[in-house]
Amino acid sequence: MAEKQTTLTVLNPRGEICPPKTWGLSPRLKDFKNKTIALMSNGKKGVDYLHDALAELLTRRFPGVKIVKTVKPGGSLISLTEEWYPEVAAQCDAFIFAIGD
Repeated sequence: MAEKQTTLTVLNPRGEICPPKTWGLSPRLKDFKNKTIALMSNGKKGVDYLHDALAELLTRRFPGVKIVKTVKPGGSLISLTEEWYPEVAAQCDAFIFAIGD
């Protein structure tokens, strides 16, 4: 009697996750004179203290700098921000992203 051959297909249970789109670093600003700096947060507690301190330091050190505070929609969820980053970028010359907890 001939042996019956069985073939199994093994699948990776983790699946494939496409990495999020990345961008290279933008060139640094030569100066902050009359520039708009966005202070972005993930909306968690504690980040407001850091933003307040940064805003005070930046306005003291660079007269004429404008500070815009903004909160990233969805906290740390990347998928909700794809259209938000270009919107913020259109309003400022540079940004500082800080998280709190």
